[in-house]
Amino acid sequence: IVQSIRAFGERETRWTPPSTTQEKAHILRAATARGRPLSVAVVQNQPLDQVLDIIQNTGVDLIQLHGDEDETYANQLPIPFFRVLHVSQDHVQNIAINHAIPTNCFGFVADTATSDTRGGTGQQFDWSILTKLPSQIRSLVLIAGGVDAESIRDSDIKGILGFDASSRLEIQPGVKEHQKLHDYVNAVNTLSSSEEKR
Repeated sequence: IVQSIRAFGERETRWTPPSTTQEKAHILRAATARGRPLSVAVVQNQPLDQVLDIIQNTGVDLIQLHGDEDETYANQLPIPFFRVLHVSQDHVQNIAINHAIPTNCFGFVADTATSDTRGGTGQQFDWSILTKLPSQIRSLVLIAGGVDAESIRDSDIKGILGFDASSRLEIQPGVKEHQKLHDYVNAVNTLSSSEEKR
């Protein structure tokens, strides 16, 4: 893992939390202008010292907190993070929704929760549930769970940050299918274009 991330190139400077959304956008644009994707480490209820070790030794750009990590835990991360929002049939878990968004929180990943799992199922939830979120939260949400070109084309979702797609684009675990990726990118671009015209 370390070698793979280093092949893309590590962070050049230590993370300093931005103070505005515009500053966050500038930082992300500068990071992606390096000619490589941002690398994200997904963790779930791991001890903080382990996560800090991952950050130190891999050079990941972002952390995705996918468990019950609290604000005290998150505030000790030296790089920005995404927070998971576990979504059930009719409920979006109320993490940080009624509070100020932590400075180093770059966004939220809304993922399907079932009785025995906390995301990563490839199952799609009812995206219209996200309209219950305040717009300032919804604009920071990545939708995960059952995301592919068809689910995007069939939706009327708007005002979100983007999508986190994986298993629906694979022909087998860990192997993406070129045509599915192509169709997915086209669907996202079409959705983005229609939003810009609104």
